[in-house]
Amino acid sequence: LILDGKTGEVPAVTLDKLVRVERQALRLSHLISDLLDLSRIESGRMEMRMAPTSIVDVAATRIEDIRTQADDKEIRLTLEAGDDVPDAVADGERIGQVLTNLLSNAVKFTPHGGSVQTRIRREGSLLSVQVVDTGVGIPPEERTRIFEKFHQVSNVHTRQQGGTGLGLAIARSIVDAHGGRIWVDDGSGSGSDFRFVLPLEPSDTPADHVEAEAS
Repeated sequence: LILDGKTGEVPAVTLDKLVRVERQALRLSHLISDLLDLSRIESGRMEMRMAPTSIVDVAATRIEDIRTQADDKEIRLTLEAGDDVPDAVADGERIGQVLTNLLSNAVKFTPHGGSVQTRIRREGSLLSVQVVDTGVGIPPEERTRIFEKFHQVSNVHTRQQGGTGLGLAIARSIVDAHGGRIWVDDGSGSGSDFRFVLPLEPSDTPADHVEAEAS
């Protein structure tokens, strides 16, 4: 309310301090929300509302949600999916949460004028979703740890961007709850290549079988 001028004109020095307070308050709010989500998932108290879901439609909506953030950096967002991509049995809201995390991270760590691509395709009995960016990338030695709780890539750019270090841990928990798998590609080159797969049908398939088929 103060930043919106509801209490009158705010001196420049005070305005700067208030902006910092607001930014830290939002970060704390996100941290609390992430901790609650992770706790619910790990304790089995987060209900997954499984139903036939167009992951392409979910991705398109989440891309539009972050378009303003991307436009500010002139980052090009694209979605590639064939007309024959089937629905998956999934919780659309939770898979949307996974996509939002991957997309917002991609935009956050991609330099001005870069691009973020989302690719969705069928791979046998699985649906594959891929988010590829032209950003700073993830060092090979960090790739096995980035889905751990509170882990953040140890470089100056990452520390400057902030974050809770929980988003990818939550994403992994959600994908695991769907019987799927999420990982970051081990290929070389700049940028990041995150992928996850979901069973197209409700599955009692062992996780190692899903992993083998995905690879």
